[in-house]
Amino acid sequence: MRRRLSTLIAVLEVIVRNLIDLTGQQFGRWRVLAIHPERRRYGKNSKSIFVLWRCRCDCGVEGIVFGCNLRRGLSKSCGCAAHEATRRRNTKHGHAVRGQVTRAYVAWQHLRQRCLNPNNQDYANYGGREPPITVCDEWRDDFLAFHADVLDPPDGLSLDRPDNDRGYAPDNWRWADAVTQRRNQRPRPKRKTQRPHVSAHHRAADDFIPPPF
Repeated sequence: MRRRLSTLIAVLEVIVRNLIDLTGQQFGRWRVLAIHPERRRYGKNSKSIFVLWRCRCDCGVEGIVFGCNLRRGLSKSCGCAAHEATRRRNTKHGHAVRGQVTRAYVAWQHLRQRCLNPNNQDYANYGGREPPITVCDEWRDDFLAFHADVLDPPDGLSLDRPDNDRGYAPDNWRWADAVTQRRNQRPRPKRKTQRPHVSAHHRAADDFIPPPF
């Protein structure tokens, strides 16, 4: 028992002498805070020992990392870097990120729904009217082309067509307030007022003329 303990102490002394202090160094997004008291054995007969380091990622997450992985570049973050890279690959333009959809993207989606989707509640006044309101080929399936023309909407304004009888196109759009848009609406057909139904008995009573006295 004493011999084994002496051997362990000797090994630890060698480790300490050969230890490269990583405290304060930056490896990718990891900042090394301090050496960790835990050790991991590996190799034949578990004679080799891994040194662990307590690190903090740039995102604020702390973790325990093998020193060899830090020095070799095998661990560069807590995993947030890989997650962000995946999100960038899956994001085409950044305007429709979950929870961060921009007003320009919402305007583009709404105009497409009004003009192209017969199930939309406003389709009858846009794509289903005569003449139908259309979306130009440049904007129809390309949000980036739409955004390049209209940019981001100013506060309090929404998308409008100066010419109400033409569709959405680079030469027929503007950001307008609600008052301007109401003035620009096409006149709606007046509803025919129906005469209330009157029974024959009441019509006879209304048409009765008393005899002169």
